[in-house]
Amino acid sequence: MFPTYQLMSKNKILPQIDREAIQKIYGKKQSHATTQKPTVKTKQPHSLCRAFINAAFKSPDNTLHAFIEGTLHRYSLKNHQWYEQSTPYKQFYPSLPSKIDGAVYNSHANQVVFFTERYFYVYNIDNANQAKIQYLRPLPKNSRNPINGAFYYKNEIRVIGSKTIASFQLNPPRVSKERSLEREFPGFTGTVKTAFSYGHLHHLFTTDNLVYVWNEQSNTWETFGEPMQTSWFACSHIPHKKRTQPGSISRYRQY
Repeated sequence: MFPTYQLMSKNKILPQIDREAIQKIYGKKQSHATTQKPTVKTKQPHSLCRAFINAAFKSPDNTLHAFIEGTLHRYSLKNHQWYEQSTPYKQFYPSLPSKIDGAVYNSHANQVVFFTERYFYVYNIDNANQAKIQYLRPLPKNSRNPINGAFYYKNEIRVIGSKTIASFQLNPPRVSKERSLEREFPGFTGTVKTAFSYGHLHHLFTTDNLVYVWNEQSNTWETFGEPMQTSWFACSHIPHKKRTQPGSISRYRQY
């Protein structure tokens, strides 16, 4: 010990040799630097969710068949994901032209009906889920407005225009008087770019990139005017999340 005290800086009170000896026994002082939280990566929607689907329906194999620019893409609801491999849809549906405007699957007749600008194509589905063309015919003469999509709705084939819906009869081919989509689906005021059914859920995609999903069983909106990239079952961050409709909050049901 020193017989006298001399004021000195804090870091010089203990000689370095003593510091090292103490640190060897007890270890060095740990830094209290702020621990950064790990970055949480948000699951991004599939690239197909940024594209308008020309036509789609729930296939007998329980997958969504989506037709985009001549290519067939499939989505598995069971696994909540798109299949990696896509296929020219003529391999599944022989004689189908490259550009289609809508399609429906009639489970009662086990038929798929495709619509183009001037014709409709009817395919039968066999027990092995193989599609065989039955016939193609011109659209009926009273079909005035372009078809932007198709529903299988209330046990009938319905063709969807930009703001209208009408029943479609196969034999003989005929389109009923058109009805406004706003009257059929209360609250809807958009302009339809494309439309399709998946079971009892009927999807309307509008020109402003929003999606509206009508549940035929409950006669309510499952999704009302939300971004199409993230707001329907094949393009949702959370599987089966039911989107907000006017005046309510709820969740997707299992289809």
